[in-house]
Amino acid sequence: MLPTIEPLVPKPRSFVRIEQIIKAETEHFYFTRNFKNLDPIKVNEVVAYDGTKSIYFNQPFLMAMPTQGKLRVGEEAFGVGIIDSVFSA
Repeated sequence: MLPTIEPLVPKPRSFVRIEQIIKAETEHFYFTRNFKNLDPIKVNEVVAYDGTKSIYFNQPFLMAMPTQGKLRVGEEAFGVGIIDSVFSA
């Protein structure tokens, strides 16, 4: 007799859309802590300072590809990742 085989159940997956790329506007851009790729960020959490400007968003997001080290004006600092949808794979 053959053993019972459990049916495969699709696992839910998320799709992260990069909504915006944040670039340094001054030579004095720095993060508030050491972020890792896809760290979850809370609503209105200050993630960085660019000169005297606080950088935060009015919705939760995922920190996408934060740049480590000193940035020059115009260089990409990080992407704002939004969970767009959940689907089964």
